[in-house]
Amino acid sequence: MRSPCSGQQRVRILAGVLCAVLCLLCFGQREARAGEPALPFISASGSHLVDARGAQVTLKGCNLGNYLMLESWMFGGTLGTGPDHAFRDGATVYRTLRQRFGEEKSQHLIELYRDGWIMPRDFDVIKSFGFNVVRLPFDYRLIQEEQRPFAIKHDAFRWLDHAVQMAEDAGVYVILDMHGTPGGQSLEDHTGEAGQDHLWNSEEDQQRTVDIWRALAEHFKDRSSVAAYDLINEPYGNHSEDCRPVLARLMPEIYRAIRSTGDQHVVFFSGALNGGIAFYGNPHEQGMTNVGFTEHFYPGMFGSKTALETQARVLNQELPAKHGYADEIASPYFVGEFNVVMDSEDPCRLMRAYYDRFAEYGWPCTMWSYKFISTKGGVGSDAWCMVTNADPLPSLDLDNSSYDDLKNFFTSLATIPLTTNERLLDALTTAKPAPLYLAAYPNLPEAPPADPPPSEPEGYTSIDLGGATPGYTEALADGSVLVMGGGEDIFGASDSCRFVSHPASGGSADVRATILSFVDSAEYAKAGVMARWGKSDRPDSAMAMVNMFPDGTIALITRRRAGARAIEEKVPAGVQLPVELRLQISAGRAVGMYRDNNGDWQRIGSAPVPNDRDFRTGLAVCSHVDAALTTVKARIGPSADDGLPAPGEEGNNVPFGPSLLKNGSFEQQGGESDVALDWNRWGAWMNRETTWTPTHSGSAEIGYHHWQIASEDTSGLWQDVNVEAGKRYTFSIYAQRDVPANGDAEARTVELRLESVTDHGELTLNSQNFDVKRLASGGEWTRLSVSGTADASRMRMLVVITPAAAGPRGGSVKLDDAMLINANDGK
Repeated sequence: MRSPCSGQQRVRILAGVLCAVLCLLCFGQREARAGEPALPFISASGSHLVDARGAQVTLKGCNLGNYLMLESWMFGGTLGTGPDHAFRDGATVYRTLRQRFGEEKSQHLIELYRDGWIMPRDFDVIKSFGFNVVRLPFDYRLIQEEQRPFAIKHDAFRWLDHAVQMAEDAGVYVILDMHGTPGGQSLEDHTGEAGQDHLWNSEEDQQRTVDIWRALAEHFKDRSSVAAYDLINEPYGNHSEDCRPVLARLMPEIYRAIRSTGDQHVVFFSGALNGGIAFYGNPHEQGMTNVGFTEHFYPGMFGSKTALETQARVLNQELPAKHGYADEIASPYFVGEFNVVMDSEDPCRLMRAYYDRFAEYGWPCTMWSYKFISTKGGVGSDAWCMVTNADPLPSLDLDNSSYDDLKNFFTSLATIPLTTNERLLDALTTAKPAPLYLAAYPNLPEAPPADPPPSEPEGYTSIDLGGATPGYTEALADGSVLVMGGGEDIFGASDSCRFVSHPASGGSADVRATILSFVDSAEYAKAGVMARWGKSDRPDSAMAMVNMFPDGTIALITRRRAGARAIEEKVPAGVQLPVELRLQISAGRAVGMYRDNNGDWQRIGSAPVPNDRDFRTGLAVCSHVDAALTTVKARIGPSADDGLPAPGEEGNNVPFGPSLLKNGSFEQQGGESDVALDWNRWGAWMNRETTWTPTHSGSAEIGYHHWQIASEDTSGLWQDVNVEAGKRYTFSIYAQRDVPANGDAEARTVELRLESVTDHGELTLNSQNFDVKRLASGGEWTRLSVSGTADASRMRMLVVITPAAAGPRGGSVKLDDAMLINANDGK
């Protein structure tokens, strides 16, 4: 039989196994003398996990995904693809197999699959990565009958026992994770059945969940190799409802059921989507022991940029804030899932950075995930798995493949050759990892200052909505106001923020504020003017807001009625502080505007709002970080012509200085008249122009001939520059639009992007998209910019233009005076 691993990996694994065996023998002898199990019970001591002797234990490992809870994407097309396929979710798989082959044969297929997916050989690989714990996701359907009276199955613990025993034999701890609850805790397929989230509104499903955990505790209460219980995976509901009230009641109820059996395992309460963990309060103050909290991190997904800047924000801002809160409440914190979601040479370096940070904090952590398979086979360039199939696999079909074909496939999983993600293995086990340069972000306070006492602007009052961390308001001597605000978000069906407001009446208002400074606490932190209808303390009230984000994006957000889902219209304006924002309310409609850096009012859009006479207006601030505050300085009311600081005087700004780019003004030309010397281009019609007017300066500019573009491909410019790793740089360029005639569609976006260039490829450091329709026209120009921290000695600046989705296309985009500035050199 062919070996399942490469020669290099076999050496690594054998060495790791030998070391592990020796350690276990020595440890086992010592433990035997002490009369304790080889893997001691783990408990919580403050914010750390400790063993029976009180020594700190750092758990580092992975998830056993797609084992006792099926996820179709982790089969890589081997059993079919498509949303209507039988492999929609685990429940559909079971139904399909039963319908096709009957109960006995379908159960046999599932058992063959489980027998082959995770085996003792897999724990050898897991240990070779330096791991000592696995998180074991399971489907509640393993444990409990589906029909009333929802009895615990006679073989409920068969597969969990099997997995725990394999881990224990390898000297590896297990964290049990209920990945799918009765009724479903979210709409996702990884709950076992997609499209249902009944847990939140069904007392029966909630009680079933409690009953299952009571049974699990009764069974595993004396098993020391079980390190902890992860009660409910990703309890996110339909991604818009606020699940915190149910979680705040249900999690302690499960805890009490577990403790009623005499079980003292560590229990982890799950964070809410955009709701964090602070809403649970301090478990010690509620008489609970061995309780911690768990959340997941997938920077680069769910709307955040796939860029090193995103990773820097999580590592250098979000995680320290979480660490501070966990230490404050003296409770352990578990990162149950994480991955860096980057396809470049750097995911593995970043994974090492996360593991090192979690170890520094003493946090247990388990990456997603250990294994997946695919028809193609082989390890890709990402960090999504530790092992995969070495060779191509057949593509079968659960709907149509024969029983024998499916049986042979599931049987083969036990013996197929595996290949290890060697780059990830090297990154996680090397003694000296390659350096990683990340942008620094400010530390965020967890509480307002005790002195001076808060002082509201005359006529205004402050409130912290939706369980936001208590904030602070101070009226300053210069007429501005300083607001420290927390909260997870202003969006969805409910808001969490600080609102400084006064009453409005008559059904209309013109609300203005100038944001003078804004601490960049998170990518989606918000500061701006707001109107709210109904009770001022209701987080789900109807509302309208014009806000800015730290990157200069502007948005109009509205919620037409209480409890409805908010609607957002974003403008990637790229404005620099100070920025004046404006919200006009009249006749049941809200109009959002902002003043651009040329001093001109720009309309964002409009939306319906309640046509009530009485409401409240003012300034809203949201840190978008659980249990931490951002700080905003603002002037409420219209700005005076001589009172508004010029862009760059205060707050975030684009620095000026000597440019590192060659031919940033495009004045010099190369061998062809339409090619700018020292610049590279791709796509079509990115031409150097000397006859177009106006230019921003000199006699040349770059013209993007949108009316000439026939394909849907992007076009752009790029230039490489030598830089200093670890330094922060700002790339900027002036842009202008020619408005198309006859209603033709104009280009969609201009993107500025910074990349590191190495022998292994390119890594996106940061990027920013700008709406072409928001660019200046006529004689005015808009300065676009993006900043990033260099991770290598070579940096690439790119300008990427995306054409309209359909024709006829018209108009053009002009570019002039590109600059790359060392942002550390000052302004």
